[in-house]
Amino acid sequence: SKRQCWFNERVKSMGCLECEALPRQHEFARLEMTNIVVSKRKLKRLVDGGYVDGWDDPRMPTLSGMRRRGYPASSLRRLCELIGVTKVPTAVIEFNLLEACVRDACKEETNAKLLCVLQPLRVTVTNYDSAADEIIEVPADAEGLPLRKLPFGRELLLDREDFMEVPEPGFKRLTLGGRAKLRYGYVITCDEVVKDEHGEVVELRCSYDPESLGKPPPKKVAPVHWAHATSSVPIRARLYDRLFSEPRPEEREDFMDALNSKSLAVMDARCEPCVTELCGPDLLGNDKESPLVQFERCGYFALDRLESERSVQSGGPLVFNRTVTIKEAWKPAGKKSPRRR
Repeated sequence: SKRQCWFNERVKSMGCLECEALPRQHEFARLEMTNIVVSKRKLKRLVDGGYVDGWDDPRMPTLSGMRRRGYPASSLRRLCELIGVTKVPTAVIEFNLLEACVRDACKEETNAKLLCVLQPLRVTVTNYDSAADEIIEVPADAEGLPLRKLPFGRELLLDREDFMEVPEPGFKRLTLGGRAKLRYGYVITCDEVVKDEHGEVVELRCSYDPESLGKPPPKKVAPVHWAHATSSVPIRARLYDRLFSEPRPEEREDFMDALNSKSLAVMDARCEPCVTELCGPDLLGNDKESPLVQFERCGYFALDRLESERSVQSGGPLVFNRTVTIKEAWKPAGKKSPRRR
């Protein structure tokens, strides 16, 4: 820049620089990305206005925010390798590329794959007569996950997204009169739907096939994840979306008008008991990286140490931040995301 050249010339005139060629500064464009802002002034406005939970909010494009969200360091290095550097000030990187790098890194660095129900829907297995629960053992796998024990009984939970009373074309999960295969468990059939006074489904009454354990699902019967109603572990899942609903919020007269009001969804979920062994309270006090786990079909999640410690101290559940979804599912405002099949 002209200011740097002026400074270097003055220093050289004082005899402090012995070199003939003066140092020269090369300025490169900052890493602009869609659906976020990187201006410190704008980020400060988000923090001061309470639109985000501080500088380390998992939606913020800061190192502390990305670390809290669970982004592996290797994913950021890979992103930088792919995009390189440029002097073009208008160059913009697609947010999809960052998510793809994070997703690839999570696949390599995540060993634990657990069952978790984000939106629990009560299921009563009407023909399960035993008063005691049955334990379904899932053998240890080659990726390092230990032997898991899944309690099965009369009261279970399914994800609301896995049931439709009147199925849409192409829907392959559980329907009224239809069947589904519980992951690692039995095949169940939905016989009755119970609704509240507002017409919302609150319970499914199903029957199970005692001979279906350990067998592959029948043709056209899809597997679904599930949890025991009482023996599963309650957790709090924070699902993060893009902070801005428009690709270039800075092009607006006020970039705050492009804020995504649905960038955070907090769900009281239920997870299989193994989660306490992998991400239990014993891990909250150390300085190791937050463990990454994959909740099957739900995404990759990282334990939020700070929020979990506060929650556990007050008798609450562990808190997990969704790092990234299993597959790219984000759609611009006005377009619906594809339903999980």
